[in-house]
Amino acid sequence: VYPNPSSGEVHLKLSLIHSTTGTITVRDMSGRDLYRGNGNLTSDFIIDLHSLPAGLYVAHVTADDFTSETKINIVK
Repeated sequence: VYPNPSSGEVHLKLSLIHSTTGTITVRDMSGRDLYRGNGNLTSDFIIDLHSLPAGLYVAHVTADDFTSETKINIVK
């Protein structure tokens, strides 16, 4: 994840050999879904989290043969 901390635009560097269909979900520390993106994932995926308040979040990425979880720190 970069930049981390971020003011809102976050790049997820995924370890994918080829693009694949998947889901990215961003949750707050209480487990509430705040962002959900479905579609074609590439090795560098950009998500816009400008609408979220400052805080710590967890991004969950799932695809056919790939699962990952990482923390994102949003600062304002």
